[in-house]
Amino acid sequence: GAELVLENERGAMWNVTFVQDVGSHWHKHLYEFAGVELTTASFSVTNPDGVTRVAVSERGRMWILPKGLTHMERGLSPVGRNLLIVDVKDAPSPTYQNTTGLSEGFASAHATPANENPRIKQWDVTLSSDVQETSTFYARDCFVGVVDGGTLRIVEGTEARTVSVKSGAGLFLRGGVARRLEAVAEPLRLMVVELK
Repeated sequence: GAELVLENERGAMWNVTFVQDVGSHWHKHLYEFAGVELTTASFSVTNPDGVTRVAVSERGRMWILPKGLTHMERGLSPVGRNLLIVDVKDAPSPTYQNTTGLSEGFASAHATPANENPRIKQWDVTLSSDVQETSTFYARDCFVGVVDGGTLRIVEGTEARTVSVKSGAGLFLRGGVARRLEAVAEPLRLMVVELK
């Protein structure tokens, strides 16, 4: 099944689960989409030509797939396949003017670019409470998907808020703000999807 985590004019985030021996219906993805695997599990994908392939999702693996992809999926292992998906709507990206003097874009001491295309930059991020993060100017809107949960501090200018997040949760961070993300206690692993 698919549970809507959040939606706005820029996109929608879904928490999707494929349980063992239960398949999805045929579906066509209306938008380009980025995702992260939350479990390690086997599954099958059937394409419109009838060809079926079996694959294993690896927890934490991130990917971007094209708009218009049509297929059917089925869970094969006792541990169901669970993933977060961000549908990136066809809305134009706003322009945010940086007057802060800070560097632009998402940044973290432990962020690794996972995938990139003309519309999306996807980051694999691990936040640790023993690492001092630096604020940057978010020149783009971002979806944040939680792989490993914990307590997240979001610092924007001189204000900070703390949120408890669990695996499979998501946030939307609008651009146009100086911001940094910090782990309060336990390490956090996130998928950040920067919308170009």
